[in-house]
Amino acid sequence: ADPFSKALNGVLKAQNPVKYLHRCVDELCGHQVDVELDDMSLAKSCKNLFKHAVGEDMKLSEVTTALKECGCDAKVIEYFGKVVEGRRKEIQNFLKDSASEICPFSLKDFDWSLKTILASNRMSEMNQPVVGLSLSLKKPDGSTAIRHLELTKEVLDNLLVTLAAANKVVRNLDHD
Repeated sequence: ADPFSKALNGVLKAQNPVKYLHRCVDELCGHQVDVELDDMSLAKSCKNLFKHAVGEDMKLSEVTTALKECGCDAKVIEYFGKVVEGRRKEIQNFLKDSASEICPFSLKDFDWSLKTILASNRMSEMNQPVVGLSLSLKKPDGSTAIRHLELTKEVLDNLLVTLAAANKVVRNLDHD
C-alpha cells in the first residue's frame, strides 16, 4: 500500500468515518465545523481527494477504481463513494466559486481589430498580422477598466488553446 492509501485508511480510526468525511467536505467548502478535525494530514488527504474526484468529474466507478489501485480498504472506498456522490454538487459549487476568485474582474465588453505591420526596424516583423484586443473589465466596485492588447498570431494561438482548455474545465464543472 502506498502512503496515500495509508493516510486515507486512517479514516477507519474515526469513531464515525462517514461523519468524519462529511466534516472534511464541510471544512473544504468553508462551512463552520463544530469539532476540530484531529489528524490534519488525514483531513488534507481527504479534502484533496474530494477536490480531485469532483474537479476531474470522475464517475463513482472511476473513484472506486483509483482507490482500489492505491490499496485502500474496501470500507474506505465505500465511505468515500457515499460522500462524494452525496455532496458532489456542493463541492462543485465550491470549486467554481474558488476558481472565480482568481480574478475579481469580470468581462463587460470587448472589441477587436486586425492590423498588419507595414513598417518596423526589424525585417522579420514586417507584414505580420496583429490582433488588437480591447477588453472592458468590470471591477468589484462597479467601475470599468479598459485593457488594450496586441497579439501576434503565435501568441493568439497559444491564448486560444489556453482558453479552450479553461472552457473544457468549466463545462466539466457545469456538467451534471
